[in-house]
Amino acid sequence: MYFWQNEWCKHGSCALNCTTETDSERNYFNKTVDLNKKFSIDKALSENGIVPGKSYNLTTITDALHDAFNATSIVCCSVVDGQNYLHEIHLCMTTDFTLKDCDVSMTGCKKYEPISYPSFLS
Repeated sequence: MYFWQNEWCKHGSCALNCTTETDSERNYFNKTVDLNKKFSIDKALSENGIVPGKSYNLTTITDALHDAFNATSIVCCSVVDGQNYLHEIHLCMTTDFTLKDCDVSMTGCKKYEPISYPSFLS
């Protein structure tokens, strides 16, 4: 329950006045599920040969995402013992849920080091 409360307070409450599709907690979470299905990051990566358990350079990941979504995304890393680990990927959207280019392409990644795509993301 805490996870959903936190997500609503952190993200959903900002979307309250954007559209009727996000004007309540239920509508917000239904819309996020729909968007997750429509813009499947896992599918975009796997269709480009990017699978968990291996390492990739940043360009390989960002190019695969751009090819799939025709927009730049944000690749976020956690660095542990000097190694980049894929932490999350952001797709940026307008208030009507149209994909748009994100302002930056990465955050937290050591730019020229491989990024490990862990088999289990925590």
